[in-house]
Amino acid sequence: MKLFGYDATDGDERTGPRTLREATIVAGADDLRAIADFLVQCATLMDQHSGRFGHEHLSDHLRGRCFDADLIVVAPAGAAPR
Repeated sequence: MKLFGYDATDGDERTGPRTLREATIVAGADDLRAIADFLVQCATLMDQHSGRFGHEHLSDHLRGRCFDADLIVVAPAGAAPR
């Protein structure tokens, strides 16, 4: 697993994401359950679509909820289903 991200003041088309060593999630129990459900859905899609899995945005799955940041899941290159 690798983590990448932008801070709140960068992230336009001129800058690339930074490699992160650590990430902190500040969220309540309901939000954590929603994130966990999203991650399970992503794993299922990766298994179903094998090397054709592109990426998924948490914000697309939780359109009715407001988060200050987005979580994007991308399969590693060459990932194969279990």
